[in-house]
Amino acid sequence: MNDPKQFPADYKFDPETGKPILHLAPIEKRDRVYPYVCAALCLLAANFTLFGGFAAGFSIAFILLAVCALLFLGDRLHYRPFNLICLLSAFVVSASFSIYPNSAFSFFKLWFLALAVSVFFMDACGLRAPVLCDWRAAFAPFYLLAVGGGNISYTARSLGRGQVRFGKKFSKILLGILIALPALAVLLALLQRADAAFESLVSSLHIRFGEIIATVLFGGLLFLFLFCMLFALRKRHTNERPGSQKAYASFCDPTVANTILVAVSILYAIYLLSQIGYFFGGFKGELPVAYTFAEYARRGFGEMCAVSVINLILIFFAHLLVRRKEEVLPALTRALLFFISFFSILLIAAAIAKMLLYIGQYGLTFLRLGTSVFMLFLFFVFLAVILRLFRAHFPYMRMIVVAACLIMAVSSLADIESAAAHYNFYAYQNGVHDSIDVAYLGDCQDSAVPLLVELAHGEDQALAEDAYRELFWILRTHADIRYDGTIQEWKHRDIRSIHVAYVNADRLLRQYAGEILQHSQDLR
Repeated sequence: MNDPKQFPADYKFDPETGKPILHLAPIEKRDRVYPYVCAALCLLAANFTLFGGFAAGFSIAFILLAVCALLFLGDRLHYRPFNLICLLSAFVVSASFSIYPNSAFSFFKLWFLALAVSVFFMDACGLRAPVLCDWRAAFAPFYLLAVGGGNISYTARSLGRGQVRFGKKFSKILLGILIALPALAVLLALLQRADAAFESLVSSLHIRFGEIIATVLFGGLLFLFLFCMLFALRKRHTNERPGSQKAYASFCDPTVANTILVAVSILYAIYLLSQIGYFFGGFKGELPVAYTFAEYARRGFGEMCAVSVINLILIFFAHLLVRRKEEVLPALTRALLFFISFFSILLIAAAIAKMLLYIGQYGLTFLRLGTSVFMLFLFFVFLAVILRLFRAHFPYMRMIVVAACLIMAVSSLADIESAAAHYNFYAYQNGVHDSIDVAYLGDCQDSAVPLLVELAHGEDQALAEDAYRELFWILRTHADIRYDGTIQEWKHRDIRSIHVAYVNADRLLRQYAGEILQHSQDLR
């Protein structure tokens, strides 16, 4: 006989056989309309992202999908300040793709979007709320992905109004399409190579079959998981049952844990006392003897970051595994964890001070600024952990999520790459720095074009030549240039791959194209 605990709470069972009776969700009008809307938007999102990159197209697709999901769930959502911060920060970060390229920062922004949206839906739908109170919140996207994948059959059968045959047929058709699409892509490419007439026929149709196949394949997969997840959330069919939120077993004896923590704390105390002068030199802006600025900033920086992360893992596992009374850790354990957390904060503060000293001497780069932002986030994490030590029910994970949302939103709007370039430029203009790395400005591509144009028209001839050289390489991404140094035609981007920085750069490059090409020929 089946255990009822293995099934959602609203399942009914046959009293004679003990087998679960097929449970289907009641179908409303929106349940018939939104699958088509969601499918169209998923295809749009797949096409814009695959063939437009992370630019305006991605921003448009993300916002449309998010609005569609919000309207579909409707009154199922319960808005609170916490989940609203997650939602609004996700909108801000997604919109930033249409403003700046952010190529080096895109991976972190994408992971944040997945995390922020997942946490929003989980909290707004009242789903696994206890998960949002500890480190398991970091895996929220994987949980919702599992919810979507685990409810494919349930969604198909419910939309088929209880017809099991419909669900099976739908699954088989979908499987056939997913298998056929890659085969069609390969066969189409081979047939085009084998016959010139067929190739000309395909070209004359002006239809990009490869793009269509890729769009349908990835858009279909996105729709499959996304809509099934939304359908399960709306119908409260997420395998959530009373008693499913049991805490992890706390089996570690406090004596064992305290022994480990004491050993680690003694090591940190010895390190702190022995290196106090060198350690805190950055706060005073003083450079230790026999050290250059670069050596002082770089030496031990990565190790400090690694030690901070290890301490964070150690603290989380202590919270998770140490045996306690009434959710309160033993006093000695809390004291040791407080010392380790405080030591970590000192490490982070010292690392940031050293980095600021280094930046003041050599200027900003994406790596330096990005690392500083990450260390600032770790500072808030340890601060939240310290507060949790003295208040057992303090929602420290919510504080961490809010800090991540605010930091990521500000970083996305500021555009770290562009911010670093502007800082270096104005520091040079104001005499703070004696030189400027023009090659780094060139690496910032479109965001740095206004700065490079200003340098090109400056009084320093050496810098002007370097600026024209970098502008020429950026110009090649905007226009096709003939061998004789003239422009054959300007490249055009559609809405999918465009962003504000590109538009501004393109306008300036068109304005000064003659100068740039002339100087590029002179420099050869």
